[in-house]
Amino acid sequence: MFQNDELEHIPIVSEYFAKLTALETAYAENLEQLAAAQAKVTALAKDNLSCRKKLKKLAKRYLQVRYFADHDDLTGLPNRRLFEDRLKLAIAQSPRHRKPVALLFLDLDKFKHINDSFGHAVGDRVLEQVAQRLTACIRRGDTACRYGGDEFIVMLPEIGGADSGDIVIDKIRKQLSMPYRIGDLEIELTVSIEIATYPADQQNIDDVIGQADAAMYRAKKRVERVLRLEPGRATVPYF
Repeated sequence: MFQNDELEHIPIVSEYFAKLTALETAYAENLEQLAAAQAKVTALAKDNLSCRKKLKKLAKRYLQVRYFADHDDLTGLPNRRLFEDRLKLAIAQSPRHRKPVALLFLDLDKFKHINDSFGHAVGDRVLEQVAQRLTACIRRGDTACRYGGDEFIVMLPEIGGADSGDIVIDKIRKQLSMPYRIGDLEIELTVSIEIATYPADQQNIDDVIGQADAAMYRAKKRVERVLRLEPGRATVPYF
């Protein structure tokens, strides 16, 4: 029998051993490269997971910032910016649908006296309840907006006619006139409401808003304002 050292001196066997050694070396190098690649893949997977988590946080933060940029902080209703965007869209679609866009302008009568008499915390709770009641009175495609202070605007796109607007106004007036329970207080409000339609009233939507806004304040002068308190059922006039 030949010994290994003897076999290595045979040319063909020597060549075979050289190739085998080269293959073993290449295999070892490939194993090292594979281990390094696997380590990189593991590291990239961790980085990818970390990036996904960061992106989710950023996306959530962006949505929160975007929401608060478009909504009123107190009531959660769309603010002027979002309202105006939706109004422009409704106006653009109005000719195609051949139905006017109705705008309801609401103002809580003598609301300042609630803040002066009971504090802004009570006034804020009232405004929150007003927003909730308004939202319950309108359709999904409608928009209720806190326009500022105690002023609200409701947009009714594709309204059927004047009667439809009157129905919504009656519904809103009834809901907003119901007592507001804030702790031990029971507060009753009246609301001034004016309606304008586009394009029936004016071709310029700014004119519609200005005209209805002025009409609303004229109507407020004729409205009886009363505040009822609980307990004791004391009735306090706002004048």
